[in-house]
Amino acid sequence: MFVAMSLIPVGDGIGKLLVTGPGFNPYFLAWSRFTLGMLMVLLIVAYRMAFGSQFAPLVYFQLIGSGFAAALVRKRA
Repeated sequence: MFVAMSLIPVGDGIGKLLVTGPGFNPYFLAWSRFTLGMLMVLLIVAYRMAFGSQFAPLVYFQLIGSGFAAALVRKRA
């Protein structure tokens, strides 16, 4: 958990450097970051389904949906 929470500011810093340096579109970076996170969650879901550990699909789909909603709210602001 500590490693995951420590990577959030690293991602923010890399995003800021990409926007100010090469001039990437901030919306492209936000959606790319969301897509990467969604793919990571889907990989965890697939792993848990394949190896039969306890699986609550509704929880994972709610996480994906809340990330999508957060990206939409961020776009409007």
